[in-house]
Amino acid sequence: MCCNATCWLTAGSIIGALLAILGGILIPVGDIIIKGEIDKQAVLEEGTLAYENWIVPGSPVFRQFWFFHVLNPADIMNGSKPKLQQRGPYTYRVRYSPKHNVTQNYNNNTVTFFQPNEAIFESSMSIGPEEDEYTVLNLAVAAAATLVSEDVHWLMNRWIKQSNASLFQSRSVKEILWGYEDAFLQLVPNIIYRGNMTGVFYPYNGTYDGPYVVYNGKKDISKVNMITRYQKQRSIFADFQKEYTLKGITLYRFVLPKRAFASPHVNPDNQCFCTDTVVSYNCSLEGLLDLRGCQGGKPIFLTLPHFLFATSYILDTLEGLSPNIEEHETYVDVEPITGFTMHFAKRLQVNVMFNRTEQTAVIGEDSANLFKSSVTTPMTVLKAMQILFLCLGCILFVPCSITLCVRRCRGK
Repeated sequence: MCCNATCWLTAGSIIGALLAILGGILIPVGDIIIKGEIDKQAVLEEGTLAYENWIVPGSPVFRQFWFFHVLNPADIMNGSKPKLQQRGPYTYRVRYSPKHNVTQNYNNNTVTFFQPNEAIFESSMSIGPEEDEYTVLNLAVAAAATLVSEDVHWLMNRWIKQSNASLFQSRSVKEILWGYEDAFLQLVPNIIYRGNMTGVFYPYNGTYDGPYVVYNGKKDISKVNMITRYQKQRSIFADFQKEYTLKGITLYRFVLPKRAFASPHVNPDNQCFCTDTVVSYNCSLEGLLDLRGCQGGKPIFLTLPHFLFATSYILDTLEGLSPNIEEHETYVDVEPITGFTMHFAKRLQVNVMFNRTEQTAVIGEDSANLFKSSVTTPMTVLKAMQILFLCLGCILFVPCSITLCVRRCRGK
């Protein structure tokens, strides 16, 4: 038992040194423990936290649609510039059903699955009912020329006249998106076009999207949920923009950059989208991707809303456009330690229908609290313990050691 000051000072120095050493050890060891547990829970296999939230998103996902209502269809037929007026949003909840036919491919550490296509109208998040009607491009008539060779275009024109169809028509939001019976297509033989239904997303409800093949993260956690293959189509990329905090969680934002929609002269990777040198002005147009190659020849071009980043020529041919980055940018917010997506906004414009689509999701309060209690809070506590032990150790060790040395010097 210590009975004098020297004994207490010696004990304080020893305890302080031990606490400082413990705090120093906790820094690398604690990080290793936390990273190991996160890597374990981030793998896409049954029983992990990531798998449960991957099968069915823990937060609701909404897809919102805006439409360009054509104000002067008759004038356009006489060569006038189209005048457009944006209407929306019309909101649907999507991706609320579990992924289908999930298969673990242990030979290459991937997972194959199908995504159910279902959409529920959310009237509280929409400007009106699904029955609202707008004047839009007639998708069937616009695509008619692509169904047959030029030699028999006269036949298509004959069927168009017989059905009293025109290049523009008034349709409800529900019909435009999810499909309707088209009088013109009823006259087209099945050998040319099977069925008489058409719509931007027809068929959708009750169908499955896929197959998707993604990495499960068992071999390399940095690739978890990264798509390795999807219907033999290429992927698109995003650039890091900034770091910010959402509901107490630090996130990295990645955005779809301008060069993703650049012409092949600027971005050679986009050469595959230049399938028509006449339409693309010898592959010089920027801001749009020609999807005819993967849409069965249908004249569908993908752009950002309001032709953001598009060549000025495109913007000058239309009235009613107001592109701006804040409203029309596509981005995804990722938690950097786990790689979990906490917030995203996929904003795209489908051209032929002149409609805009936005899909967004943001982590909910319950999911945010669960994430913070599982990842953020333990890491914060660990860091606090590391700092506390280091500080206490230094506070005890330094003054006790100095005092002890002074006393010994005086004793000599």
